[in-house]
Amino acid sequence: MESAKANGKGNSESNTNNEDDLLVPNTNTNTGFVHVKVVICGSIGDLFYDFVGGNYQATLDEIECFVTLIFNQVAINMRTLRDWKKQYTSVDGKSYKLDLQIAFDIEMPVFQDGSFQLIPPVADNLEGDWVTSEEYYDQNSNFLYETGLNLDFLSYMRATYGATRAFQHLAFLTDYDIVFIYYFLDSNGNVVNEQIFSSVIGFVPSLATMCDDFSALPYDLRYSISEMFSPSVSRILTHEMGHRF
Repeated sequence: MESAKANGKGNSESNTNNEDDLLVPNTNTNTGFVHVKVVICGSIGDLFYDFVGGNYQATLDEIECFVTLIFNQVAINMRTLRDWKKQYTSVDGKSYKLDLQIAFDIEMPVFQDGSFQLIPPVADNLEGDWVTSEEYYDQNSNFLYETGLNLDFLSYMRATYGATRAFQHLAFLTDYDIVFIYYFLDSNGNVVNEQIFSSVIGFVPSLATMCDDFSALPYDLRYSISEMFSPSVSRILTHEMGHRF
């Protein structure tokens, strides 16, 4: 499996059915491309900006090199998806096992007044070096509702990218600690217990959304959030993408 940096959106937005444009199959090699949009957190931009001495273009170049190295490793981790039994059917009615390759483009954070800006789901849920998601349960551990980063990102995805099919997965990379806080409430709504977990693995908000008609929904589930500077970030991204494919 190989990775390639893709410039532009390609032709995937022209599809009008409910299936993702997962691939443009090469019937000679049984390969197709998964298009991944990599979105960089503003705090990562500031970190690289300081590292290169305040040069904007050098910041973008360094981030691109770093992300390319990560996704080369993702491609090595995934090796081949033939064993995942993904198939396509050619026009002659024959089915083939499919090997997927990664094509990605990088969306840099907005640079304004000498610093890179945070997107709203991060800025609104930032507590020091933490970016948090909260889940609420009753005393019997039944889920009640959630607030925070995950919920906000669902709506942000849809509002920002619409129902585009220019990518199949969005990988948001941050250097903040992704923290999950679980609250347990009594019958009066008072917190009786609290559990805090800090984890580099981030999360993917939904499984098996590959062929869902997400365009009919007010949110978009096709993303994962991971900590960029974890030593295992490439394996984490491979794992998270595996939920989708």
